[in-house]
Amino acid sequence: MSVPPHSPSLLTPTVPTDAAPGATLPALQTPDDAGTGVTLYPHGASLTGVRFGGCEPLLYLSPEAVLDGSKPIRGGVPVCFPWFGVHPCDPNQAKHGTVRNKTWDVVHAHAGLSPVDGGDESNTLGFDALLKTQTDRFAAAYRVVAESNDTATGGTLQLSFHVRNSTDQPQLFELALHTYFVVGDVRQVNVTGLHGRRLIDNLADTESPMRPLRERHRFTEDREQLRFDGECDRVYLDVPGPITLNDPVLARTIELTQTGCPSAVVWNPHVETSKGFSDLPDNAWPGFLCIESGLIADDAVTLAPDGEHLAEITIRQQAL
Repeated sequence: MSVPPHSPSLLTPTVPTDAAPGATLPALQTPDDAGTGVTLYPHGASLTGVRFGGCEPLLYLSPEAVLDGSKPIRGGVPVCFPWFGVHPCDPNQAKHGTVRNKTWDVVHAHAGLSPVDGGDESNTLGFDALLKTQTDRFAAAYRVVAESNDTATGGTLQLSFHVRNSTDQPQLFELALHTYFVVGDVRQVNVTGLHGRRLIDNLADTESPMRPLRERHRFTEDREQLRFDGECDRVYLDVPGPITLNDPVLARTIELTQTGCPSAVVWNPHVETSKGFSDLPDNAWPGFLCIESGLIADDAVTLAPDGEHLAEITIRQQAL
């Protein structure tokens, strides 16, 4: 994959960065005529839109997502860090960590012609942005690179998450890049690449919804293909990848290859659970499927003082 060079120049935010409460948050956004359409909000480092050429959008964004900064954005790729789900020690802490509802610093953001080997420019418009933030224990940097392929029937999205322990004590963290994929109809898609993996089924532990994932029972996936005729909320562990989402309605495949982040969450709320979300239409569930990549439960990482870890996810969209 050819990657646009780092650039000190920033894409123009869609609205001023000092927008008043209730107004739309500022976002980094590619021009309307770009071959690769991307929208990235510094709020939560939320990647909410990716479109390759004339294809259907890659990512689902709820039409009722709150974009005023008062809560995390529903859809796209929310960043769950430094823990996933309920905090392992304090259930009163924010679910899925603290960084998804804070504004990240933009180090660079660039949209333009992507260089190819040899230094010449290609005709493919790409996107490259780097954001960073700091918690009480960690420094984190998040890079988003997107590029359409030459035939304009798909493209590649690469997400890189770098963590450093900024304390003088060992620190454990979890991570999930909570990717919402657009699908033609979730009841007609299938997912491969998870057969034989250990998993935590959150729907099998409904009596203890606040129990940390590390304390829950482990099952083994016995299906070659996952299909979705009801709610699904599963955390797969130690997945070698790749994972493939096959969508016959949109006539495309989406392949995820993970390095340094072997957990995979597969989630769709279906009918009843959708009714519990104020920022998600009740009838939206057939149009998306979440396949999240990360480091969860058994796959969580403990970093030594000043230790570092890099998690990388490559997502390739191709026509069937």
